[in-house]
Amino acid sequence: MIERSITIFDNKTELLVNQIVITPDFSLLREKYNEELNTDPLLIYEYEIKKADVDFYKKFIDIDFEFDKYTYFLSCSEVK
Repeated sequence: MIERSITIFDNKTELLVNQIVITPDFSLLREKYNEELNTDPLLIYEYEIKKADVDFYKKFIDIDFEFDKYTYFLSCSEVK
């Protein structure tokens, strides 16, 4: 089973500070990352979340994105 999360890294130390599991409908992710589907059909690579992406991710998670302090990624991992 695949689990998706938003991983949050500190901009100064580059250390992982949080990982928040999200459960988006895969069809929504396919729409968002349509161009990447040719090389990553399951969307298992890491994708940086930028300011322009905040409205999309606010559908799944209620956090304040602080881009001056943190870098955010859509991440994927296998759960057994």
